[in-house]
This record gives sequence, structure tokens and C-alpha cells, in this order.
Amino acid sequence: MNKEILRRYFNGQSSDWEKKQVQEYFEGEDMQMFDEYISDQEEKKRGDTSKPDPVYEETFYAELMERIAEKEIAPQDQKRHRPLFFKIAASILLFTGIASALYIINERRREIARQPEMETLSNNGTSLRRVQLFDGTAIWMNPGSLLKYDKKHFGDTTREVFLSGEAYFDIAPNVLKPFKVHAGGLTTRVLGTSFNVEAYQKEDKVRILLISGRIRVSSANRQNALSPGQMLEYNSSNNNISISSVDISGLREQFTSGKLVFENVPLRDVFNRLEDIFRINITLTDSSFLEGKTISGSWFRNNPEETVRRILFIHGLKLKKKGEKSYVITD
Repeated sequence: MNKEILRRYFNGQSSDWEKKQVQEYFEGEDMQMFDEYISDQEEKKRGDTSKPDPVYEETFYAELMERIAEKEIAPQDQKRHRPLFFKIAASILLFTGIASALYIINERRREIARQPEMETLSNNGTSLRRVQLFDGTAIWMNPGSLLKYDKKHFGDTTREVFLSGEAYFDIAPNVLKPFKVHAGGLTTRVLGTSFNVEAYQKEDKVRILLISGRIRVSSANRQNALSPGQMLEYNSSNNNISISSVDISGLREQFTSGKLVFENVPLRDVFNRLEDIFRINITLTDSSFLEGKTISGSWFRNNPEETVRRILFIHGLKLKKKGEKSYVITD
């Protein structure tokens, strides 16, 4: 008996004589050769220089056990030869040095099954993008926005998404599986409602405006419940939270029709968004032009230059065109 015969046996390449030799070997008490065979096979698959991987080791032994089971005698002789399987299995367990090897393997498999499988939805265009999750929730994503969720576990107990940018949510009701939106350091929890979330990476403030239903917004150290027509504003630079009232009549149609909608947004942030949406460059002759100025309202996004001019007109500012996609703001 040698390790080459064992290798041929487990690879299904052994002759009848070799099969008989292996069966007689396992009927004996000395399992040293088999232990060395396991060690060689494990070393060969892992590589001499690689660091031991617990997941690999557990998978290796599980696969080996399955291969051993496949090599058992035909069904009519199975009862008589069943101790052969258990003897080999016992040797493997002794070799690994842990009596709970199979338990650990199963635990690792369950842990792997719990790992998230993230799905990413993005809007790289210049117009509004509508997506629908399989629970029926509809989401209108603004240009430059990114949405992620665990598609493997979404809806198991909760429905959770992660937003960067701006999106309007129309949540499909499900009292048993709350919907959570994580954005800009805040978590918005709902059962079935509609609201808009602004969480742009370039901006310090996150805004959540409730259109219908009720939501609860959580930060690191406090919670706030909102009613329709209320907007929560969170300043990530100082963790300050404020809540104001907003006229929401007609806002749902504006959010979902592709209009540009701003509610008390600093003018500087507005132009940063317009640069990303229209793929244009906007500069200032004097940065103080925008200090302390905010904007509220809605605009069509058909013509970039006309849209910017209309917004500037409210504050008495002017726009000059420098190039095909380059503009300068003056007083």
C-alpha cells in the first residue's frame, strides 16, 4: 500500500486489484498512510507559500468526505461495509485535531449564506430614472445618484437600501417588513409612504421631505418622527437637526415628472448639482455672490443655460457664456 494507490482510488482510476488493496488497508488499524495522503492533498491544493484559509480547509474536508462516500461498496453490500466509511471519517476528524469539524463546516456555510450580495443601481444620465424593486416600491433617482441593496436578503425581515444622491420613494406597504433608507448618516424607517431624500456627497446637509404617511428618521443620537409637509434638515458637519414646514401641494408630480425641485437649498449647492446634471462648468467672478442665498421652486431641465438664468434672476445675478459648456456668474 502506498499513497499513489490511494490517490488513484479516490480519483476513480484504480484497478480491481488496487481497490481490493485499499479496502483491506482500511479494515486494518494503521491509518498513518491515509493521514499522510490527506496532508499531501491539502498541501498540494493550498500551495506551500499560501496562508492557511479556514474556509478552504473546511470545504476541503467536506469534499473529501463526499468523495469517500461515493467510493463505498454497492447498495447490497452497504450494510456490511459501512464501518469503512466511519473509520475513514474518524481518521479525518483526528487529523484536523477537532472533534467538531463537521459542525464548524456547517456553521461556516451558514455564515457564508448570511453574507450580503449587494445590487447597485445608478443614474449616470441627465434625466430622471425610475426603478422598481421586486416588493413593488418605486424609486425616482436623480442624475448622479447611486442606490445599493442586498438582493439576497432584501425582504427577509426588513427592506433596506443605501442612497447617495437624491431620490423620491413611493414605498409599497408592508407592516411586517419595514423599509429603511440609509443616507448621509441618517436612517429613515417607514412602513408604506412617499418621501424625498437628498444626500449628495458634496454637500454638508441631508434633507428628507415627507409627502404622505409617517416616517421616523434616526441619527447617531436622536430620533424624529415626521408628518406630511415636514422637512428634516441634518447638518453632518455639526450634527444639528432642524424641522420645517413645506407646502407639498403638487410636489409628488414634480418629483416624479423629471423637474428640478429645490426646497431651501443653498445656491452654491444648487449650481454644484446643475454642473453634474447638465455636464457644464459654472464659475464665479466673486464667490460672495452666493453667500447666504437659498432657492425654493421647480424648473424644467430642458435647456441648461435657460434654467440657470431663471434661477439667477431670482437673486438679481447674471450669466455669461464662456464656451460651449462653460458659464460665469456675475452681478
